[in-house]
Amino acid sequence: MTRGGEQGTCVIFAIRYSTYFFHLSLVTCHPPWTRYICNMSLINLNLEKECKIKATRSGGAGGQHVNKVSSKIEIMFDIPNSKLLSDEQKNILLVKLDSRLTNEGVLRITEDGDRSQHENREQAIAKLYTILENALKPVKKRKKTRISKSVKEKRFVGKKKVSDKKKLRRDKNFD
Repeated sequence: MTRGGEQGTCVIFAIRYSTYFFHLSLVTCHPPWTRYICNMSLINLNLEKECKIKATRSGGAGGQHVNKVSSKIEIMFDIPNSKLLSDEQKNILLVKLDSRLTNEGVLRITEDGDRSQHENREQAIAKLYTILENALKPVKKRKKTRISKSVKEKRFVGKKKVSDKKKLRRDKNFD
């Protein structure tokens, strides 16, 4: 059951029974792959609609099953031709994800960690959102800090103690 403009989310009234009374609470459900994502600000854009998702055979050991089932998922997200991202976001992504993009500016993500195609698809979409979120996260400016006088004094007192201790160890001329 979806509401208004929220695609992929649904609102459910959940009824819980505790010892003496029933609790009626509002629960919102997101697509299943969202359980892998911490920050959910890009989810409302529904970027997976602009992705090309392809299932291929996964490599490696595994016997007959691997040779028959296409469980590896490959997602191609064309950043320059995206209609959901603003021009500013596209430019930031093209600069920050430069090493991960093809010459055409396509972000390619593969996932073959699980035996299930469905699970790999969820993880690949979550990986896409995580990569985009991290790239679009603004860089914090470094705040300059000063060492306080008391800390400097404490350090010099400690150095002076060590210096005095070493002075006592030096050879003294007993002529």
